[in-house]
Amino acid sequence: EANRTFWWWYKKLFLPRLMKGRNPNKAEKEHMSKVQQLGCIVCMNLGYPGSPAEIHHVYGKTKQAKKNFKGTHFYVLPLCPSHHRYGGYEEPISRHPYKARFEKAYGSEQELLEQVTKLIK
Repeated sequence: EANRTFWWWYKKLFLPRLMKGRNPNKAEKEHMSKVQQLGCIVCMNLGYPGSPAEIHHVYGKTKQAKKNFKGTHFYVLPLCPSHHRYGGYEEPISRHPYKARFEKAYGSEQELLEQVTKLIK
């Protein structure tokens, strides 16, 4: 019974707080798939293309589409786990939680986003 209570709490109360934002629609899923297939953009720029990537949302997962902003799921970067969240203060520098060091070493998220956009067209 205790195990069942734990999983109910985990799924109903804990996970929704971690997974903020709405689910991507079909067009956004297709876009994110293309981006992810590029491999890590940082590794590519360092001369190691094809590193498996996960998706990093540049503007978070909650910003809504407005005027010229298509929606948060279109502004994503492909980053390997080391450059996304498992790296450290030194190489490989991870985006989370070292944003300033990450951008100083590899370029701003906006510059990387522009590069990704050119590569998938």
